Formats: sequence, structure tokens, C-alpha cells
Amino acid sequence: MEAKRTLRHQLEIIAIYLVCTAAFLTIALILRFKAFPPAVPPGQAFVVAFTEDEAARVLLTVHVDPDKPWYDTVSVDAKRTSTAVGSDRWLLVIQCPAVKSALNESLLYTEAVGSQPASAIPVTMHTGMGQKSYRLGCFKHSSTNGSIASVVLPGLETDQSISAIQTPPTVYLAQLPTLPLDVIQVFHGCPPPTPPGSSSPAGASSPSTPPTSSASGAPTVAASAAAVSPGCSSQTRWRTLPVVYYLPASMQTREVLKYVNLSGYQTESMFPVPQITAENGGTGQNAEEQYTWNGLSSLSPTLLVSNYAQAQSDNRYTFNAGVFFGLCGATGVALFEKLWGLRDLRRKRDEDQPQQGAAETPAPV
Repeated sequence: MEAKRTLRHQLEIIAIYLVCTAAFLTIALILRFKAFPPAVPPGQAFVVAFTEDEAARVLLTVHVDPDKPWYDTVSVDAKRTSTAVGSDRWLLVIQCPAVKSALNESLLYTEAVGSQPASAIPVTMHTGMGQKSYRLGCFKHSSTNGSIASVVLPGLETDQSISAIQTPPTVYLAQLPTLPLDVIQVFHGCPPPTPPGSSSPAGASSPSTPPTSSASGAPTVAASAAAVSPGCSSQTRWRTLPVVYYLPASMQTREVLKYVNLSGYQTESMFPVPQITAENGGTGQNAEEQYTWNGLSSLSPTLLVSNYAQAQSDNRYTFNAGVFFGLCGATGVALFEKLWGLRDLRRKRDEDQPQQGAAETPAPV
């Protein structure tokens, strides 16, 4: 009876230690997650305006709201300067940092000499004339406001391909009455796409290649440089002749970051230095400013800040997580000790049972 009472007491203590160890471990992991949240993958939005008239003048402006990024807007204002007969239409291509699932989402193909064919990139495209404004459309409406620490400043008049190759491309847009539209971005050295049934590239005349004679005397046509380039695949299929667009010769870019309040933040890096003006007439900690970047052709500003309050909160979570990890370790060691003692207690009980049975057996008469 005494052995059973001792065994039950040990099991109760083990259960208490087990619950405490699990609870301390859970709290420690939660605090550690709050102290070291998973890093947000880097992302960059791009906005590029193309025009049918290469000599057109274009003003591309983006307004960014750090607290409500779903209200970010982009406006394009294009004016023709060429006296040649043509159109003053423009094409606006917006590439967001994350893949969106929109009904009007289009695909952007890129062809460049010497590069491997890249997969199509989902983009949002708008076409128009004169001056128009649109929502940037890269972020969904959320009940949780954004932060200046996670603001996304789009790159204007550049994208990943343009910045890597550093040459102006020619863009071909499919003439389809409905969305989505597909557009192909062709860099120097690759031939323009050819629609089915056309013998010459669309939008451009290809120079004739004189035939050469082979060893057998049969005339052959010299292979073009694009035929041996893996980047000039021309996989996009066209139903009609595409519309040709170019990067405008005269481009002015402007990016405006509104409602900037750096109270409690430390600026880590800012390039280039913007024009800073007061906004809403606030004073003290409630003062808000407006940052404006202006540039010619491409513009890609960066702003990196750190939050003092968040850093202090992270340090507090880190300290508390260390305390609970220590408690978890202490109760875990005690739990292991009790389990080891329970093993010895059960072994001793098993050894005593045969001896008690032999002592209680009556001797034969």
C-alpha cells in the first residue's frame, strides 16, 4: 500500500512538471517569434511609360501614402513634339512586387541578346492619351495601416530588365479589343515579333540579306545573329500587327511621399536626398512632412528607417523569452530527474513483489 501511495505521488509531480515545461516552452517560443519576426521578402514596384512618338514629352508622377498604400496613385501626362504624322498615345506598365490575381492582369515578355528567355511577368497595363491618373494597385485594402518602415517606393521609367541591360527597349503591344493584353519588350539586337502570315517583322523593315553560295553551289541565306541568341525566342503569338511603343526621348519623373512622420524612427539611409516640405501645418510630434524626388528619365529613390519603439519592444520580448526558456530548462531537468526516479521506484517494486509472495505462502504440513 505504501509503495502504491508513493508511486501515485511521483506520477502527480511528474504531471505538474510536464505541464509547466510545456507551458514555459510555448510562452518562450511565442515571445521569441515576437522578438524576431520573419523577415519580409524584399520587393520593388516598377512604373514605366512608353509612347508611340519617340520625341514625346512625358511627365510621370507617383504619390505614395505610407499609412494607406492601397491609395497610391500614378499619373502620366504625355505631349507630342514630333511634326511627323502619328499618334500621341502612351502605354503605362505597372509591375508590382508581388503576383496579383487581377482580372485585367497582363503578361510582359522580354527578349534580349545573350540572355536566357525569361518567364513572363504579370503586370498591369493602361493605354491612353494626354493626362490620366490611376491607382497603383499593388496593395489590397487592409484594416491594418501600413508604416513608414515598410513603405514601397516604385522605380520610375525602369524595370528589372531595363536596369540590367541599360539600353532602351522597343515595346510591341497586341491589338486586342479585350483584356488581358500581352506586351513584348525587345532590346537592341533581337528582331521584332512577326505576326502569322507576315514575311517581314512588324513595325520595322528588315534589311535584305544577300545569298551566299555553299560548297555544292546551292544558294543559302546567311543566319541572323538573333537566330543564335537564346534570348531572341519570339514566343509570343500575335493575331494582328502589334502597336509599337518607345521610351520617350524627353521624360520627367516625380515621386511624392506624403504624410511622413519620423517621430520615434531613425533614418538609416535615404537616396537621393528629397525636397522636404511641411504638410498639414502640424507641430511637434504630430508634424508631418512631404518628401519629393524629381529626376530626368529613370528615378528609383530609397528610404530605410528603423523604429526605436519597435527595437525596445523587441529587446523586451527577447529578455522575457530568455527567462521562460530558462524556466523551461529548469522544469525539464526536474522532470527528467523525476522520470528517472520513477524508473528506479518501479524496478524496486517489481523486485519486492516476488519476495512478498514467497513470504506469504504457508509451509506445507
